[in-house]
Amino acid sequence: MLARKRQPSPSVLSVREYGVIARGSQPRQVSAREIELPDKDFEELKARLLQLDTDDDADRIFQVAILHGREVLRLRSYAGIVQTSSGIQVEILPKLYAANTCEDSAGHARSLLLKMLIGCGLVPARRLGAAGLSSEQVPLLEVFIAAFLEEVNHVVKRGIRSDYLLQTVESAFVKGKVMVSRQMRKGPAKQNIFSLEHDEYLPDRSENRLLHSALRFVLSATRETENQRLARELLFAFDDVAESRDVRQDLASCDTGRLMAHYSAAIRWCAILLSRKAPSPTAGAHQTLSILFPMEVVFERYVARWMKHAFPQTHVTTQAASEYLATQTNGKKWFRLKPDLLIAGPTRKVVADTKWKLLDQHDRANRFGIAQSDIYQMYAYAKKYLAEEAFAPVVLIYPRTDAFSEPLETFDYDERARLFVVPFDLENDCCPGLQEVIR
Repeated sequence: MLARKRQPSPSVLSVREYGVIARGSQPRQVSAREIELPDKDFEELKARLLQLDTDDDADRIFQVAILHGREVLRLRSYAGIVQTSSGIQVEILPKLYAANTCEDSAGHARSLLLKMLIGCGLVPARRLGAAGLSSEQVPLLEVFIAAFLEEVNHVVKRGIRSDYLLQTVESAFVKGKVMVSRQMRKGPAKQNIFSLEHDEYLPDRSENRLLHSALRFVLSATRETENQRLARELLFAFDDVAESRDVRQDLASCDTGRLMAHYSAAIRWCAILLSRKAPSPTAGAHQTLSILFPMEVVFERYVARWMKHAFPQTHVTTQAASEYLATQTNGKKWFRLKPDLLIAGPTRKVVADTKWKLLDQHDRANRFGIAQSDIYQMYAYAKKYLAEEAFAPVVLIYPRTDAFSEPLETFDYDERARLFVVPFDLENDCCPGLQEVIR
């Protein structure tokens, strides 16, 4: 899907989650955990990340720190891409391969991220699984653009939908409804020109305006020859459609009915591309792009979707919220408990939480890396959600790594409640030890 031959492209630098972006004289890949950006790009990226934060909690995305006497941006648990106005693309990749020293480790991490994004439904892709995931050396932005263009191509082949739009015109021939009040205000010399209203079947509707705007944007952003060619071809299909003047309003007014079903994936891409771009703070109207995904959410959704397919005999509820930790004497409940997964199997119920954290099964001195608060949390789930069960199993699911490849020995809270800590293998889509718990 992506041509190997490409035009000279802007710098693409890759850094892992919890890595560091530092100031430097030029764009430079220091290691898998550190990159350097010139002052201008560093300040722009810092402002861009601050702008992305919607909860006034910048610590969720990055932290400003001092490292070896230099101001740096220490990244948190987000992955994706941020582009600067000078064209530098910063890829933030999953941390699972941070310790891998192989030259292709960035490509491996990139493929893993794409697989997870597609698998959990955050990124729509028609044929990306076959083409994009094998293109480990293709930058993330180009893979995203290729997936979007594939969806727009599908829309064009299925047919661009039009809609009846109210038109106001001045004409010597009556067509439609005469606007009487407006016509009466005209002078005698213009009484032969009628003020009319009529419906016209046109493609200028919100969905098509969004596609037109997104195509214009990706054409300016892509450096892949194949992506540029396809974007130009598709733009011809939208010649009679204006660009979106209000992306949020157009996204809100999109039709989700049966006749527009073939638009759904392309519109989701418009939401990703157009709502994540903004004028650069240092380059006027130049458009930059930020597509970042919280890895805790990505991992949780990926495991949940996998579980629904892997255990079809069970009923999996995500983000259950029926129980509370405490109740006052007046009956008011406090501190809602929301486990990631509530699994109703053939013979028992199981509560599970996913944790995007690296464990070490040999590090007993540090309790394998498990947070004590997570142990308390799982105990509360067992007591509240499994109160009626003779056996109350709760499970913590962490990503599998070389340091954590087998389930840990079980932890017994009491004679009834038991905690299982298991690895989820993202490479092979399996979870050793989970089958025995959900039987």
